[in-house]
Amino acid sequence: AGGINGVPLKVAIANDDNRPEAAKAIAKELVKNPEILGVVGHGISDTTLAAGAVYQSGELVAIAPVSSAIQLSGMGRYVFRTMPSDRYTARALSTYLLTQLKHQKAVVFYNSNSVYSQSLKNEFKDALFYLGGGQVVQEFDLSRPDFKARESVEKAIKKGAEALVLLPSNEVSDRALQV
Repeated sequence: AGGINGVPLKVAIANDDNRPEAAKAIAKELVKNPEILGVVGHGISDTTLAAGAVYQSGELVAIAPVSSAIQLSGMGRYVFRTMPSDRYTARALSTYLLTQLKHQKAVVFYNSNSVYSQSLKNEFKDALFYLGGGQVVQEFDLSRPDFKARESVEKAIKKGAEALVLLPSNEVSDRALQV
């Protein structure tokens, strides 16, 4: 109800369950529907990137309010990110590590199956190095079937890590909590 100049406004809601393939399928249906004027979503960078390619080719405007992957910046003229990119988050984390904690060596725990997690990890590594000569001494993939939290932390300590940086996605948050 409501609308502009007496024209009713309709809102359609779709759920992609944070699955890129479902997001792509939903995007294809939305692009085909001439009543859809724009999209607000998707919830995570992985689904936004998957659906974004469809919106871009179908010339349907999509605004991603909570996706932060740096890859969204170059998608084209129809997909927009409203959050700062992972580059800004990574700089803030690196600055805190270097200036507040006075640490140079970190170990990173991330999810290789998540565009968001990979993006943040890569930006963090770059920022840590370029902002103060710090380094990521080791990376641990939380999504590996053979991942063991205790062993990973022990390895990190042996490598000289002064800080553990957790950059998980929802799918591996239980393993990040174990760390």
